[in-house]
This record gives sequence, C-alpha cells and structure tokens, in this order.
Amino acid sequence: MTEDSWHHGSVLNADQFAAQRTLPKIQRFVEEFQDRNELSELQTILTSSARLGGNVVGQRPERFTEEFLIEPCLEALGYENIRARPSELATTNRKEPDYAVEADYEDLICLVEAKALTLLGQETTLEENSDVEQIRGYLEENFSTKYRTGLQQKYLVGILTDGVYWVLFGKPVGCSDPEPLHGISLKPTIERAIKAKQHPTQTSDSWRVEERNRLEADFSSRFSPNQVYKAILSEFSE
Repeated sequence: MTEDSWHHGSVLNADQFAAQRTLPKIQRFVEEFQDRNELSELQTILTSSARLGGNVVGQRPERFTEEFLIEPCLEALGYENIRARPSELATTNRKEPDYAVEADYEDLICLVEAKALTLLGQETTLEENSDVEQIRGYLEENFSTKYRTGLQQKYLVGILTDGVYWVLFGKPVGCSDPEPLHGISLKPTIERAIKAKQHPTQTSDSWRVEERNRLEADFSSRFSPNQVYKAILSEFSE
C-alpha cells in the first residue's frame, strides 16, 4: 500500500483500519519511555532477557504494560467493553482473568491474560512458559459454566500477551483442552518506532506506511475480533 492510499481518502478494509489505529498506540507507548528518558532501556528490554523494572516506569510493570500498550491495542483492534478483572469469572481459587472483552459475536467469549512487557518472550516455547498454564486454566472445562450465560455461546477464546508477544488460544464450550492457534510479535514495529524517535533524520518518511502494512499482515489480520472468530470457526466448526 502506498503513502497516498493511506492518507488520501481511500476506503480501508477492517484490518487496514485496525492497523492504522494500532500504530499511533505503539508510538505513544514508545513516547512514554522517551518522556522518562528511558528509550535506550526499552531497546535493551526488547533485545535481551532484561525485565522492565518498576523504577523505570514509576509503577508496577504489568500495570504499565496494560495501560499503555495492551489496552490501547485491544481498543485499536476493535474490541469493546474491555472489563478489567471481571469478578464474575473468578476461578475456584479466586483468581480472575485480567480482562473480559466483547467481540460482537454472541457465540464467542473472549478473555485476555496480560503480563509485564516481554515476559512471554523470555521463554522459547509455549511448553516452557508457565503463563500458558494460567490462561489454559481459565479456559478449562470446569470453568466453562462461569462463562456460559446463554445457550448460544459455543466458543471460548483466550489471548495471552505481554504487549509485544500475542498468542491466541481457543476451544469449543464442552471441550476440555484449549489449543494454541497462532501467535505474533510486535517487536519489529516497536523497534522501528524507537528508531524513528532516536534517529529521525535517518528514518525513511515511508516507515509508518511500511509498519501499518506489517501490522495489517501480522496483527490485525490475526487478532481483530472478526479474524479471531474466523480462526475459531475454521478450527472448530463442524
């Protein structure tokens, strides 16, 4: 897609529109570090096993990641009524998912489990990641009755994310084992946004268009509500 088609009145499809909305959210996230004179720290976190510290952002790393990256990205993708810590979905040990979101499909229930920045990327496989078991637990069959408020609800979806890495899980109601469907990383786009801040004169004017195209191909085309629903139907519908 050319610069002109993004900026001069072309009609965007839903995934393009979501990508267009997502990039400014990522830029604003990067600016939060710039405002704190911590851009180099963000770069280090993205390229190493270092963890985001509360001393860098002045609050709990997980809450900072939720407020400035995860929630804005969910909104940009088109999720509505993003409810934090929905108490009605608490498990038997009184743990609740970080978010319940509405995806505009009556037969789909979507939960989001959020982690501190890049925490997921420090593990090499899903099997090695302890956070995977947490979201699997929310989707297990013994909790399905908490989510199912109507007979029309057929599918449970879980998104596990640290803001950079996003993994989609899904299962039909009545099935015990949620399956990982796909995952992506926003790391290339975040790094490009950092570079644009650090070296504006060395950054191509077309970088925003290139990153919107990347976000459309990798992110909104896989994690927007419509695309999540398509993936669930493709995987589980009879």
